[in-house]
Amino acid sequence: MLLKQPALLALDEATSALDQKTEVLFQRVLEEKFQQTTILCIAHRLETLRWCRTRIEMGTGKLLSISDFNPECAASDH
Repeated sequence: MLLKQPALLALDEATSALDQKTEVLFQRVLEEKFQQTTILCIAHRLETLRWCRTRIEMGTGKLLSISDFNPECAASDH
């Protein structure tokens, strides 16, 4: 539970142990309750990031790319 609306919310593998139905519910709550918050979501599965606006890809400690996230790519890119 958060007591106030943070400017930045960092989530590191926050949904990795959730089933798909619960993950979707969690994402809806984030979208509804944290509209004014920047959310940094760290995940290995692209399906987890389908609701994100921007994708930042890192590899071996380096920035590989920054792009608008395309949700259609999440279904095929693993």
